[in-house]
Amino acid sequence: MHRKMVNFRLHRKKINQFADGPDAKTDGIASADEFDTAYAQGISDTQMDYCINGMGEVLNKNMVPIGALLEPTDAARQLLNLSSDKKLVSVEKESESADKTQVGIQITFLKDGQKRYLSMIQPWGKEGIWVPAEAKEGK
Repeated sequence: MHRKMVNFRLHRKKINQFADGPDAKTDGIASADEFDTAYAQGISDTQMDYCINGMGEVLNKNMVPIGALLEPTDAARQLLNLSSDKKLVSVEKESESADKTQVGIQITFLKDGQKRYLSMIQPWGKEGIWVPAEAKEGK
């Protein structure tokens, strides 16, 4: 039997599932290196593909109407496990499709200025949640 130890950390009265250990200081991905490591395989056809892993449909079905996943930049921050510290990571919408169901997102890691780009899509309709699509090499 294989066991994996998972560390949880209480942070501002909520569990911080992204802490790497008892001394971790961050609550998510805060650098381009961490992002590249986490998403080295991309998003499509991986565990992060919310359109095929079933989690997107569950989240969409159970999302409250004012949830963070109903806005593409907030959804990117949440679903990609990006740091919630806006002094470390900036997430901005840079483009939008004509039907407003796909947006381009720019993620800037503020310590070194490195940028990453990806698409967010709204596959369950205009009232549904936003989920990450595929990362893009550049703008």
